Amino acid sequence: YLPDGSCPESVATGLLEAVALANGEPVEQTQARFGGWVASHLIRVAGGLVEGSWGTLEILEHADDLIRSLARDERISEAPPVHEAVRISPTELHLVYYSQRKLCGVAKGIMHGVAAHFGETIQVDETACMHRGAPFCSFVIRQSANGGASRIVPSQKTAVTHQPTSDHLLGEGPADEPRDDDSIPSQIGPYPVLCALAHGTMGQVLLARDDQRGRPGAIKIM
Repeated sequence: YLPDGSCPESVATGLLEAVALANGEPVEQTQARFGGWVASHLIRVAGGLVEGSWGTLEILEHADDLIRSLARDERISEAPPVHEAVRISPTELHLVYYSQRKLCGVAKGIMHGVAAHFGETIQVDETACMHRGAPFCSFVIRQSANGGASRIVPSQKTAVTHQPTSDHLLGEGPADEPRDDDSIPSQIGPYPVLCALAHGTMGQVLLARDDQRGRPGAIKIM
């Protein structure tokens, strides 16, 4: 698929659907196999943007920056997907994915393909999915003990990372439902807290609202 428009999206998605039909498998499974195959090619294309000390979790942690660096061609009119990553521990990362195409199957395939490229083993749990009515997809990626330790220790700080601006995200839906855990603070600084996204041994990730920018964001508390 070429985002400069030379290949219509209906043709690209039609090809995936045709392959899925021919193989008698769900489209999402075909997307995942494609993502797994293309992962190593994407890493090679990224070239010097990838640090030599990085492994699977580091690639996924910097996925949004890598994609935007590779998509600076002015001919590209389609906005790239958004990946908001929060590093919970040296072996765990939480990732929020959003794209109008809803190609989360490809995203999951790329995750496993990147791990295969580095000879590492990961477990991917999808805690929310756009295909199930959520405004975004949320993944918990854990690196197995036998997959080798991650090469970079996350910084010890509180970070605010913004999810994509979307009328659906800002309107009614899961992001605006009342908090159901009294242990969650109602507000952190200027950000009203909506709910908990995930937690790990080194911290907690909360979904908050940034009223100044008019969009939601994820707050990581160490």
